[in-house]
Amino acid sequence: QQRAILKAVVGIAEALQLKVIVEGLETTEQLDMVRSLGIHLGQGYLIGAPSEPNTAEAVFQDQPTLCHT
Repeated sequence: QQRAILKAVVGIAEALQLKVIVEGLETTEQLDMVRSLGIHLGQGYLIGAPSEPNTAEAVFQDQPTLCHT
């Protein structure tokens, strides 16, 4: 059912020329599913635990490939 909901959201977003950002990615299975639907933006514990703004900024400066648009 999650896949069907995401597929519908992606369809609406494409029709409106919007990007989809997935929240709450916790497993590689979830990541694989959203990627298979063409979603390439997301956040969650799988990608990184919550952190202070300064720490997050340092991570993105050291790992520019994490910042994908």
